Amino acid sequence: MEIISACTKASPVSQELILLPGNLTITASKQSLFAHVRDFGSNHSDVPKNLKYARLLHMRRPKHNIWLDENILKVLFQHLRQRDLLTYSVVCKQWRELFVANFTEGLRLVIDFKRISPLKGTILEQQLRLAYRWKITTLALVNMLNEHIPYFMSAYYVTFKEFFPGCLISYSEVEDDIFKSVPYMLPRSQTHYSSCGEDLGCSTLKRLGSAPFKILSRGSRHITQLCIDNSPLSDWALDQIMRIMHTVTVLSIFSCNCLSDVALWCCLRPWITHLNLRDCLHFNNDALQAIVQCAPSLQELRLQVYHLSDLALDSFEARSHFNLRVLWLCYCSDLTIIGVTKLAAALPGLQELRLIGCSKLNDASVDLICKCMKYLQVLDLSSNNLITDSALASIADGLRQLEELHLDRCNSLSDGGIKSVSNVRGLRVLTLRWCSGLGDECLQYLTNLTCLRFLSLAGCKTLTTDGFIVLTAMKRLRHLEITNTQSPCKTKLYLSKLMSGCVITD
Repeated sequence: MEIISACTKASPVSQELILLPGNLTITASKQSLFAHVRDFGSNHSDVPKNLKYARLLHMRRPKHNIWLDENILKVLFQHLRQRDLLTYSVVCKQWRELFVANFTEGLRLVIDFKRISPLKGTILEQQLRLAYRWKITTLALVNMLNEHIPYFMSAYYVTFKEFFPGCLISYSEVEDDIFKSVPYMLPRSQTHYSSCGEDLGCSTLKRLGSAPFKILSRGSRHITQLCIDNSPLSDWALDQIMRIMHTVTVLSIFSCNCLSDVALWCCLRPWITHLNLRDCLHFNNDALQAIVQCAPSLQELRLQVYHLSDLALDSFEARSHFNLRVLWLCYCSDLTIIGVTKLAAALPGLQELRLIGCSKLNDASVDLICKCMKYLQVLDLSSNNLITDSALASIADGLRQLEELHLDRCNSLSDGGIKSVSNVRGLRVLTLRWCSGLGDECLQYLTNLTCLRFLSLAGCKTLTTDGFIVLTAMKRLRHLEITNTQSPCKTKLYLSKLMSGCVITD
């Protein structure tokens, strides 16, 4: 994802002469771009091919309005970096509109408070105007302190009212208008979700690719995604931010070690659909209870809470109408089969489950997941050394809709477990990084996965070049990782000749 630096200054698109990087004028930049599109727009059908001079004259004929041809510009812009696109978007109004309409998806505005002076409110206002003008819906606040809150809130209020004068907003105190304004911004069909308690038949369950994960991104100019990173903010400060930024539906909080569970009780809103918490040391069991109670529309939850125990998962049982489809519980070392039992009973409609680094989970836990969560499409059990071949047999028998399976650093697995996995015919992604118990025999079993597109065997040092030869039978494989294996360069050279349609990473 490309990042727009907070120090970038917005340039007026109406300026006739703009100096680009390297003191290039607009004319010079067009000439440099023209070198990439010399062959576009050429039509030699009217020129006799046997007359060399006529063809040369036709090729030297200036292209009419080539810089206003959207088809040519789209093809050209696809080969430029995002930072270059930002530079060329100030050439003219049409270029800016083309850039905003087709190339701003995935961009985010990053405001690093260490690199700017928040005391100058005009700088913050310029950056926020840039986001609204280019329809960038993601904002990242980095290294933000409590004393920066008043300046940021003032700048956000000014720019919000400038672009959306008809929307209600307040940052002085909590008012009912804040909550009343959101349903008018969200279409009615997207503020009411079907619950997991309804029919879970295959015909009604939404697949990952079609699930309504992006609530406001389509045709929206509101900031709907907020990321707060490495910011020692207090609970009060986060509450103030979320009060004024009431259009946020996707919230990420990383490395904010001054926050406690109280912050989640205060800042979470009912229309939050995505929540990502990572490396926040003071979050514990109460954090999950706050999330479940305050965010009933949550569809994706990613947690890295080191002190999360089985007791916290009681929160899911108390919430019968829960719309969760994606759940990550990373490095929850206190989680046991008791917690998995509660999880499986409360969330049978999960489509993606990642239990990375939950070191106390065993084969019985996986067997329970396979029996109760029949609709899983993505399962990640990486860094769980207690999982053996028996767990893989349960996966093969119970999860018929599985498309992705991640078993990185599961050192108790052997070739027999991979033989069981080979029966999951619909598997498209399989990662076995640093599984030290695998040998060349497992590679023969992998050839039975005819739908496999991505395979990672990085770090499996027991695999040999002779064993990798059997993978040439996997004609549909598009990406193969063999990093840190025996003689990766030699293996890549050999496989590249026989697997031309596959990208091999060594």
